[in-house]
Amino acid sequence: MKFNVYFKILTAFFVIFLIFVLAFFKYLNSVETEIVINAGKTMSQGLLISLENELIKNPKSNWDDIIKKKTDNLVHLRAIDSLKLTSTQNNELNNGEIIFLSGTTYQFLNLVIVQHTAYKKIGNTSYALAYYFSDPDQVIFYYMNPALKQIVEHLLLRPKNTWNKEILKLEKIYGFPLHLYKTKSKDLPRNIANSLSTKRLVFETNKNSSQISIVYYSFSGGILKIGPLSYLPITARISDVMNYFIIAFFFLSLCLITFFSLLFVRNMKKVYQITKNFSQGNFDFHRKIGTTSVLYGLYINIIHMGKRLKELIESHKQMCRFVAHEIRTPLSTIQMATDSIKRKNAADALLNKQVSSIQEDIADINRIVSTFLIYSKMHSSELKLKKSETDIIVWLRKLLESYSSSIFEITFHVKELNSLKAYIDENILKHAVTNLITNAMKFAVCHIALTIFLDDSHIVIHVDDDGPGLPNDGVDDIFSEYTIAEGAEIGDKHIGLGLAIVKKVVNLHGGKVIATQSPTLKGARFTMVFPQYSYECQQP
Repeated sequence: MKFNVYFKILTAFFVIFLIFVLAFFKYLNSVETEIVINAGKTMSQGLLISLENELIKNPKSNWDDIIKKKTDNLVHLRAIDSLKLTSTQNNELNNGEIIFLSGTTYQFLNLVIVQHTAYKKIGNTSYALAYYFSDPDQVIFYYMNPALKQIVEHLLLRPKNTWNKEILKLEKIYGFPLHLYKTKSKDLPRNIANSLSTKRLVFETNKNSSQISIVYYSFSGGILKIGPLSYLPITARISDVMNYFIIAFFFLSLCLITFFSLLFVRNMKKVYQITKNFSQGNFDFHRKIGTTSVLYGLYINIIHMGKRLKELIESHKQMCRFVAHEIRTPLSTIQMATDSIKRKNAADALLNKQVSSIQEDIADINRIVSTFLIYSKMHSSELKLKKSETDIIVWLRKLLESYSSSIFEITFHVKELNSLKAYIDENILKHAVTNLITNAMKFAVCHIALTIFLDDSHIVIHVDDDGPGLPNDGVDDIFSEYTIAEGAEIGDKHIGLGLAIVKKVVNLHGGKVIATQSPTLKGARFTMVFPQYSYECQQP
């Protein structure tokens, strides 16, 4: 195949699938973001606006107490300068809009917690309200609260000196490690102790991980430590696992696409090969396609079409041979009769002239029949070139000898060449040259010129005449079958199949034919250009 159909289709499938996957995951991400933002708006808008209105009415010294009383530490006061916002977010915040930001992602047991914060500027001040509506502390407390409440109540109902034993019992009941610290124990990490001075619950994560492994909970009897919590090793890289899953899903899908497209393209390639051979006249070429293929119906229709075309072409060839035989048989009889008449009446000049005219007409009819047969072979792809190395100058001189008795002056010009070797099919190229000369004879006044030269490994042959030249209209169609040349000086003359055969013969030799006005004889010029050494024959 001149192009890799399989590669093109596979690439198209790959690009479409890649776009689909990227769009799908982008859509999921946008949906998730939209859900979070909508939830944040629902939870924070009314709270922040009403809180802002109340703070504006009170001095700043009372703000912390008001916020703590109204929100139970869910909302905090932040200086706008301390917030890491983009210029766009800063502008929106200063315009009174609520800004939503996503923070660190944590994993707590089977939960994935993304920290989201809503910011609202307080009037014309340089402060903003920060509402952590998906704060990890709040989420953990929400899910742990029933267990924490039961553990604390269990301890508070018993003497303190028994709490350590009770903790061991509770560990077995709840299935995770427990430890009890005194409220101001020095064993507590400093950062945890500082955080617990303002919060009831804080947590620690595993090193180099977002997994929450330890939870500290402050109550009236001390500080309860829950953990370290155990996680499966794979959960430490849950985000990587998701990425690997997406990549694996992508490549698995790509493999499936490759497999199914290979099945499809394999059959499509067979159909392509069949139609290519049919176009070249090889109707006996076949490739099997499975009955389950989606291309099977097309394949059957193409095979039937090939059989029908073969029958039509065979019928056409038989008809051509029959017509040629039926025409040439009586022509041969007439030719022999005219020869006999000329021999028996050699002294009768008038009769001999009339008989010679008949013989010329017989020769014209034979030439038309030969032209018809060669044209028929070309259209049925029956004609094949048999190239050989030929001195084309010697060959042309010999070809022009048959026109030595012509009433026209036919000259042959060779530009600085004594010989010129080329790979041609002498018998086939002969039809092109003779047809150009015959065509020139139809329009020439008295002079026809052939010129040959070599131009950059291409042989160029000009056939010029001193006739009226090319018609004003229809030059593009002059190489079409049965063209009629029209013009005031030309009259209406049938060009017939001659120039159409010239074009096809030159195309078979890998060249082209051009029609222009002759710069030397001022009539028409037909130029054949074809490679000097072209071993491959090209079908037109």
